[in-house]
Amino acid sequence: MTATLDPVTLALVQNRLDHISHQMGWVMTRTARSPIFSQSHDFSCFIADARGTLISQADGIPIHTGGGGFAVRAILRDFAGAIDPDDVFLLNDPYTAGGNHLPDWVISRPVFVA
Repeated sequence: MTATLDPVTLALVQNRLDHISHQMGWVMTRTARSPIFSQSHDFSCFIADARGTLISQADGIPIHTGGGGFAVRAILRDFAGAIDPDDVFLLNDPYTAGGNHLPDWVISRPVFVA
């Protein structure tokens, strides 16, 4: 059985998630010490669900966002059942994290909803 979601609620939730993704990008830009981040915006921010499916993304480099789902799924696979609310994962393996090369990093933090 699947729950149906009316279009208005869906739009409100999606816009809120998109706003959170954009805020993450704004924080990256405002706090970056490197012009690669602050001026060329060579990064991406996204939100994934508990299965590693991307549900929201901010503006950025699309290849980074596309690889992010692979990174989240690798974390879920390798740390299944051992992920705590205070964990932060740092990945740069292009084979599991979905990046193009070693300078591409994924920083992932789980969010637990009660």
